Amino acid sequence: EEFNYDKFNERWKEIRMVNQLRNDENYPLFITYREYTELMPRDIIRIMLKYKNFRVAAEISEFLGYSTDKVKYKYMIEKMKNINRRVQKYRFAEEKTKENEMEEEQIYKDFFEDLEKIPDVSYVNLAKKAIKLRNEKLSMKLLEQEKSALTKIPQLLELNKITHSLDICFKTYDFNILSIVLQKLSNKISMDEIILECLKKPEFQTHLPKIILFYKKYKPEDLSKFLSESK
Repeated sequence: EEFNYDKFNERWKEIRMVNQLRNDENYPLFITYREYTELMPRDIIRIMLKYKNFRVAAEISEFLGYSTDKVKYKYMIEKMKNINRRVQKYRFAEEKTKENEMEEEQIYKDFFEDLEKIPDVSYVNLAKKAIKLRNEKLSMKLLEQEKSALTKIPQLLELNKITHSLDICFKTYDFNILSIVLQKLSNKISMDEIILECLKKPEFQTHLPKIILFYKKYKPEDLSKFLSESK
């Protein structure tokens, strides 16, 4: 009978997996080979996630050729929850000392150093989760890491960071991105308020013609109203 290499490789993978689960130094799982074969590999991954053993869950996923995105996301959410607990005393302190601020910033720094080790992280998705955890500071720090202006600006607008959004738009020098932002802004605030935001910062004032162009092109009625009220 011809030796079945595929079957041999499959059994070898299964035995390696059982040994990995049994001998994990942090969360050993006492499982027999038969129990393992009666479970689907995804069931094992779910068990690891349940016990918050994200490292092993990621290793198993990668070893079996599955996507590790879900594992990475759950791992980072858990880290964020942990950070939230650690910075509580600083966030709600009546008085913050310089030492407190340095300790809080170190916690965030450690978190981002961990984040850098994980490829293809969605900073915007994590920023949304940070808002659900009521940590706007962490959300803003995450959005600062996002390179795509088009991706992060909607979330900034959700946080009502209008000046910040305009600042990013003007730095991109992309009228299409500016138009998208102004479209969203114009649904929230009037043209007068947008102009006032621009007048607050001298570097914004040079971009006023772009804003006028946007209203002329996409919202002529708002521009007419603004001009008539300005007389």
